[in-house]
Amino acid sequence: MPSQANVVLNDAESTPVAHTFTPRGLDPQTRVARWHASTGVPIADEILTISYRDQGTRHKAKAVITDPVVSVETINGVSKSVILRSAYLTIEATFDDESTEQERMNTIALGKDLLSDPAFTASFIDLEPNT
Repeated sequence: MPSQANVVLNDAESTPVAHTFTPRGLDPQTRVARWHASTGVPIADEILTISYRDQGTRHKAKAVITDPVVSVETINGVSKSVILRSAYLTIEATFDDESTEQERMNTIALGKDLLSDPAFTASFIDLEPNT
C-alpha cells in the first residue's frame, strides 16, 4: 500500500466544501488504512478506510466512508455530543491475478461514470426503486 497522505474530497453542497481526511495509520494485520476528517469533536469525525487483501487468485480492494450526523444533547446542564445517524458508502472491487492494469482502470472508470447515471441517482440519492 502506498504511504498515506491527505485525501481531499468535495461534497455536493451548492458551494462544494472540501473535506480533508488526514492519515490516522495502517493496521498491519488487517491492512486497513484510516483517515479522519476532523471536526474538533472526535465522535463527529468523518472516517475513510481503505483496505486491500489477496484471496487466492483474486485481489480485493475496499473503501468505506462513514459520515455521522451529530447533535449536542444537554441533560441536567451537562452537554455531550451524540450521533443521531450515520451514512455509509462502501466501494469494493475484486480483480483476478490475470487482470491487466488497463482492465482494472476500465472497470474503475465504469464505476465512476455509474455514480452520475440517472439509474444510480434514482436509487441512491432520490431513494426510489428503478422500474
